[in-house]
Amino acid sequence: MIEVHVNRETPPTAGWEVFHGCDALKTIYVPIGASANYEVEPWNAYKIVEEDVQSGIKKVVVEGETAAPVYHLNGSRAGTTRNFGTLPKGIYIVNGKKVLRQIAKSR
Repeated sequence: MIEVHVNRETPPTAGWEVFHGCDALKTIYVPIGASANYEVEPWNAYKIVEEDVQSGIKKVVVEGETAAPVYHLNGSRAGTTRNFGTLPKGIYIVNGKKVLRQIAKSR
């Protein structure tokens, strides 16, 4: 059995062939309160089940530091969000997400 879990309240744009060859797909899981939004093609060809979408992360606590750590892509620590504005331009990891640091152009 194939399961599809869509974590969006509005369905992504998709053509009929998006699930072509997935004969075992019968049910698509969507966030609570979103099933009416999925009553459009090709989504309405499947049973839509609402579910409580969870990230698996319940709570994040950083003790002893008021600013979040900032890392280089190689995993080494670059600083904190407190001094992020002083770091050279580049891509950093902040709170588990990639962040682009750009230098503002002067006029």
